[in-house]
Amino acid sequence: MTIREYLLSDAGTSRGAMFLKILFRIGIIASILWIAYFIFETITTPYPIEYREGVSQVMAQIFLKGGNPFTLEYQPLAMNNYGIVYDLVVYPFAALFGNTLAVHRSVTFLFLLSTFLLIFKRVSKDNKDLYFTLACSTIILISLTGRDGLGAFPSAAGVFLFLAATLIPFDRSFDDRGLLISALIGVIAYYTKPYFVLSFGIVASYVFLFISKKKGLLYTLVFALIFGVFYFFIRQVFSLYFIDTFLGNIVNATRSLGHLYAQLIELAKEFFPVIVLAFGFLFLRVNNLKSAHVSEESRPLVNILSFDQPWFSIQFDYYFYFLLCSTLAFVFVLGLHIGANMLYAYQLMVPPFCLWLFQKINPGTRLGLISIPLILLNFVLLVFVLLNPNFLSEKNSQEWARLYNYVNDSTHILNSPVITSAIVERGTLPVDSGQTEYYYRFDPYPHDKFLGPDYDIIKSNGRKYKDGIIDSVKNVKYDKVILSKGELLSDWKYAFVYGDLIQHYQLTDTFAVDMPQVDQKWTVEVWEPIRR
Repeated sequence: MTIREYLLSDAGTSRGAMFLKILFRIGIIASILWIAYFIFETITTPYPIEYREGVSQVMAQIFLKGGNPFTLEYQPLAMNNYGIVYDLVVYPFAALFGNTLAVHRSVTFLFLLSTFLLIFKRVSKDNKDLYFTLACSTIILISLTGRDGLGAFPSAAGVFLFLAATLIPFDRSFDDRGLLISALIGVIAYYTKPYFVLSFGIVASYVFLFISKKKGLLYTLVFALIFGVFYFFIRQVFSLYFIDTFLGNIVNATRSLGHLYAQLIELAKEFFPVIVLAFGFLFLRVNNLKSAHVSEESRPLVNILSFDQPWFSIQFDYYFYFLLCSTLAFVFVLGLHIGANMLYAYQLMVPPFCLWLFQKINPGTRLGLISIPLILLNFVLLVFVLLNPNFLSEKNSQEWARLYNYVNDSTHILNSPVITSAIVERGTLPVDSGQTEYYYRFDPYPHDKFLGPDYDIIKSNGRKYKDGIIDSVKNVKYDKVILSKGELLSDWKYAFVYGDLIQHYQLTDTFAVDMPQVDQKWTVEVWEPIRR
């Protein structure tokens, strides 16, 4: 018996096999219970779990005031590199239940839950075993939940739309309705976070290359028409939208090969057991191709002339193609961006990898049995790295309570993004949302009516905002200045006001607050007016 035949043979019903299956079920259920507890504790933590988590609350607060954040009136405070879809979804919940971190995180959880159910539904069609289906869905959920994935950000909404736009046409065998739905959701995904437009590229190229050139081009045309309609509406209503989300992302992107390598190594460590399993299936695939019977009838690999036929006359695994495209996007574009650590890898690479892997597992074979301890080991690794119990310590932090007491005892604060949430939850707007500093990184750009206001208008508006801060410091209008250590020395933050600050304010307290889910520690400085 060959290795391949042994691995694919019946696993039998021995005591060892039954024990492994029972252990697998217990492990899956225990992991789901822990995730549920971790999610609940994170949602109910009253403090931000990431430096810029208050950004979406600022957007919601402006909407609640009847304002438009993507206008000069609310910029640079409301400068936002993200899209607008998440903020529009959160708005009615914030209006009903309050503009709090708990409400925002609850909406994020609903999108994570929707992603879990979407994956579960898809995998259940490929793998009939309930617990292997749960395992796949849960690994993806853990990846998307860890490292501030539960925060008040549009990422969870974007991932759900991205996966829906990518999987729905496949689920419907790329019929016309499935492609239409995909095009619409893909456009909405773009306006949630711009890089999720990748779903369009994946679907369009796969259909053109492996299904039908005609369908691929029609899908592209439909997507372009829907995008055009959305663009016209957004451009008219939110005048600075494309300045913030398009140009803003370009000028604020910082790239590093070292950062990319570090993330790839981290990804390999965190998913090492299932990567080993994946190589096992690749070995079987290569072995199968070598022993496969080659038909005497040969047909051309490339079909250029027939418009109704695909470009390539071969079948190509859709999940693997999805993984390939996402990996290329991560390696050559998104993974180089220093502003995000592992986020893009979890969002773009982990879901298609797990979908591809778990469709290969047959629970009734010896290889299916061997996969159980590897999957369980990976659960332990992911929980330890991404859902560590120590990450929940922030909820009962005395330092955070101390910081919030300072905020609650004040009326007007020149703030660090660390306390943006605390200020917003009092019903007022802060000075710095967390992305406000990005507004000042624009280099002069040629006027383009398709983007928005020209550079001189943007620059003048930003200068006016800074002058207002300087005036408030000189006239001691802030009863407290609460900043993170170093912000007064940063050209992008408050260096412009340092000279006036030390003349009118004195440093009265310094202490550190932790954000363990993202491994951040911020030293907070409290400045109060000098008594003369």
